[in-house]
Amino acid sequence: MSKFGYRLFRIYEQTPEWIDDSPLLRRVDAVYMTETFAARHPLSLLRSQEASCAEVADLRGELSLRDARVASLDAEVADLRGELSLRDARVASLDAEVADLRGELSSRDSYLSGLHEDISQFIENHRALLLAGADAAEREKHLRVELARATAKVGEVTDFLEIKRRVASTLEGTGIPSDPIDESVQILLSRVVDLDATLTQVLSSRSWRYTRWLRVDSRGERPDVEPAR
Repeated sequence: MSKFGYRLFRIYEQTPEWIDDSPLLRRVDAVYMTETFAARHPLSLLRSQEASCAEVADLRGELSLRDARVASLDAEVADLRGELSLRDARVASLDAEVADLRGELSSRDSYLSGLHEDISQFIENHRALLLAGADAAEREKHLRVELARATAKVGEVTDFLEIKRRVASTLEGTGIPSDPIDESVQILLSRVVDLDATLTQVLSSRSWRYTRWLRVDSRGERPDVEPAR
């Protein structure tokens, strides 16, 4: 090849006689280069190209490693997104539970408010019953006094009637009238009947029965009965 201006540049793919188990080369890939081409591509340029090729190979290896790292990070990001989605679902569930608890709390607040109003109304009714009981007791006392007075008057009238009978028997045949005396007696008797009816009405009234347990009897003891419902 030298007579044609070629020189041996490099030898690649050296394959021995492996069939005969011989170290002698069976074939090679020989690369030749002309002197003019060699002049245009000096050794320093070739070494620089080789270094560049090695650097490119290193960069490709590093790029491959980075690609693997990016893939790993992408997988981690996907896992984190899935976990975030689960947490968002959990947060939504907790928000729904909080909303339900707030609704239940509002219902209980309304119930407690209504219960408070019922208790206040019960206290007011109890106070009204106490006042009604006091008024009824006072009225009963007054009516009993009036009835006692009227009864005493009846006794006096009875005595007076006896006297009147005697006077009438005495005045009989004299022509003196006894009507004014009869009229006074009728007024007193009518007053006694009215007082007795009023007392009966008070004792049979609902307020009297409702407040009976609040009063004391003539001996200072409360009756063994509960108030009417």
